[in-house]
Amino acid sequence: MVTHDPCRRSRLARIGLALVIVLGVLAVVPASPEVSAEAPPAYLLEPLPVSPPEEVVLRVDVPAVGEKGGSSVRVGVEASFAEGSGVLSEDVAVSVSVGAAMDLATGSEDGSGADYANVEDFELVIPAGESGVAMEEGFVLSVTDDDLAEGFETVTVSGSTVAPGIGTVTAAVITIVDDDGAVALTVDSDPGEGVSTRVEEGVAAQVEVSAELPAGVTAERDLTVSVSVGAEGDGGGGGRFCGSG
Repeated sequence: MVTHDPCRRSRLARIGLALVIVLGVLAVVPASPEVSAEAPPAYLLEPLPVSPPEEVVLRVDVPAVGEKGGSSVRVGVEASFAEGSGVLSEDVAVSVSVGAAMDLATGSEDGSGADYANVEDFELVIPAGESGVAMEEGFVLSVTDDDLAEGFETVTVSGSTVAPGIGTVTAAVITIVDDDGAVALTVDSDPGEGVSTRVEEGVAAQVEVSAELPAGVTAERDLTVSVSVGAEGDGGGGGRFCGSG
């Protein structure tokens, strides 16, 4: 005798309903579209063109040296290819010289009278595959302190190379700051009658101006002094005087 279990039929009905719902959901979910894997255009994968180096630039880490006290300073030097250029597959040797014939600080052709001690030529080598080289120990620049009014002078750090394709080596410059150039101006509003620095209001006067260096200081070369009459803040401003420099 077969006995019918109503609970079993109920469970089967629920399972059947669940299957119908799942199948219905799967039927309405669209398939995911295939993602295109196209490669980017070839021109985007090519490296940007880089021009071969044609110039070496020299730089120093000490742009100026004071003359006072005859200071000695160690100057670091860097040699590098011009910005934006590439590298070379071979070493590039650069011969460096301190001082040039056009420098006023160099003195005479035999080196006497120079405002700094002679510096021997040296070499910097830019390694293959590198864009530059730095020589921190560089060279020592020993400045001579004297009693000559010379004005500011420059020392050229120049270079040369025989590396193929390198047509220019751009020089660096160091300035020697002179400490003997302070000029004192003296005015005389009554020439021939002693020195006078006073002028009566409403009276035109011929004023002589002289320029003198400090005691013990002489000019190594002609020095030009630019003179201006009147300055902002003077009590005589507002067109109450006329002057020429």
